[in-house]
Amino acid sequence: MNGDEPILAAANDLRATISDLLEVPHSDRIILAPGILVALRVLFSHLQIERIALTSEEYYGAEHFPGATVRATRCDALLDSLRTGDFQAVLASPASWRGTRQPVAELFDSIRKQPGRSAPLLVADYAHAGSVGFPSADRLGADVICGDLEKWILPPDRNTRVAFLWFRTQPLFLRAVKAFHPFFLATKTSDVSLLARWVEPTDVLAVSRGLGALGVTPDQLRVRHRADMRLARELANSVEPARIPETSILWFEEGELDGDTLEELEKLGLAWRLPGRGTRVLCRSDVVAAARAHSNL
Repeated sequence: MNGDEPILAAANDLRATISDLLEVPHSDRIILAPGILVALRVLFSHLQIERIALTSEEYYGAEHFPGATVRATRCDALLDSLRTGDFQAVLASPASWRGTRQPVAELFDSIRKQPGRSAPLLVADYAHAGSVGFPSADRLGADVICGDLEKWILPPDRNTRVAFLWFRTQPLFLRAVKAFHPFFLATKTSDVSLLARWVEPTDVLAVSRGLGALGVTPDQLRVRHRADMRLARELANSVEPARIPETSILWFEEGELDGDTLEELEKLGLAWRLPGRGTRVLCRSDVVAAARAHSNL
């Protein structure tokens, strides 16, 4: 047990940092996982959730939840879809993986106010919330928030394999703990190394130390977001002068970006090219500024 103390301390520090950055209370209600999807699948299976509603802008689709009935609907039509279907969970992102802003807080509030039925489990995917300025996760009104740190906080080339779930209420968290407790480091009480391997301990240690070295605060992230949006506008206008980005994620159809720009963005870890479909660009001003400073040395 003594040999595990640095890892256990790093996991607790990581939960506290996630809680601070997302501005959510109760860091002890954070479950660590090696990925968002695997964590959601364990959770949904344990809660016996078999009918899931998604917005059509989600990264995940029916193929990601085999055995479940999954319906994807535009965010503005999802409420009507829920009135005609008995869904047990709703998954929505305040910013989609392709840069579409979605009014998740308003959607979840409307779902809760529907008369005559209890609300489904409301899950907010926070993975790309950095592209809309890191809104307070607590204000999204979700029962569960899932996300990771490598897209908008840590360096983009750091494939950490560390994700998280946060639970709004203690009763829901305690139900989830029954599924995750057997995995080492998943919960604050999963502290026995003989438990099943789950999230890689070295990844937890690296992420915890990386965040400690960065020392960022929510206010600093919001200031950086303004610079991210300036970068997004600059890049968008270089392709289409009238384009006004709504987030700091840009989606370009295949061939829209010139080859040199695309190659440079790929080197920085900011471009993800999907052959035959297009390219997604994360407009992270901190990464671009660091690269420019390095080239001027």
